[in-house]
Amino acid sequence: MITKAIKYLVNQLVENELIEEIQRDEYLYSLECFIEGILTTGSILILAICFRKLIPTIMFLLFFFSLRRRTGGFHLDTFGSCYIGTLILYVLIIISAEYIIREPVLLALLTVCACVSILIIGTVNHPNIDMSKEELKAAKMTSRLLVSLLMMLVGFLWWVGTNMEIIAYMCLGIILCASLLVIAKIEQEVK
Repeated sequence: MITKAIKYLVNQLVENELIEEIQRDEYLYSLECFIEGILTTGSILILAICFRKLIPTIMFLLFFFSLRRRTGGFHLDTFGSCYIGTLILYVLIIISAEYIIREPVLLALLTVCACVSILIIGTVNHPNIDMSKEELKAAKMTSRLLVSLLMMLVGFLWWVGTNMEIIAYMCLGIILCASLLVIAKIEQEVK
């Protein structure tokens, strides 16, 4: 349904000569990514409000999306499956956070393991992206730098006594990103 609406919109832009025919695919892809991102993030934020976890969820999203954008990771085949999978993962994050807050040593250990995984792997070259060697090298360097900075931020916030729920959601963003990265490395990476 979303794809049909986007195709209709882009066709109207071409017909009214607001964009050129050769730009059609770029606009289709860009609009689809934008709308899917808005729907997914909006749905997560609505769930966060329902569960009364808005601030921790915002921190989770900042950590997760900033890393995910640079590391890549496992992708499902369709937006529908990705959307449902994302919402299920988010609910699992909420449930996990309730338990992991009570086990700070386990949280720290899982976060360190996740960071080490990202430092080792860096970035996965997904078939839909197919980065060149130079692009892949730059992406790996950026993801390693970012995860190092995020880890230092988490360590500092933990040290100064920031709300443990917020720290847990930040850590779970790193852990989820690393988990999807490892799965993609095994299942989907372009060799």
